[in-house]
Amino acid sequence: LTFIITRKPYTIRRIPITEAREKAKEKDIEPNQKLLTAWSTIQIDEPLILLALKTMGSYGFEKELVLAFVRDVIVDFLDNDNVSIRKEAVITCANAIRPTEKKLSAYASSVIRQVFEKLLIVGIADTDPTV
Repeated sequence: LTFIITRKPYTIRRIPITEAREKAKEKDIEPNQKLLTAWSTIQIDEPLILLALKTMGSYGFEKELVLAFVRDVIVDFLDNDNVSIRKEAVITCANAIRPTEKKLSAYASSVIRQVFEKLLIVGIADTDPTV
């Protein structure tokens, strides 16, 4: 999903890349460059982006893990020229910041606040009233 949306592998910032590589070496896992090369040749069009956004918005990912990706990547789709993509980005963002019973860290609360602010701006300023 992250590759379709960003056109590159997404890494969680909290885990330093060297640490992730060390863990991969411990398990004898080598990065699969052939797979990345194959993925990079796929034509990523608007229907595929819509499907990826719908999947991100509907799947029950761990909130702490998906919040940074939503803030760093999905929020940019709120300004997309395609109305359908903007709508799906709104749904994805809203699902990501939906309240839960689980206590969130200060970091997660800060990210939720940032995404919520952007959603408010889009809700007020978007030229299409259905967004």
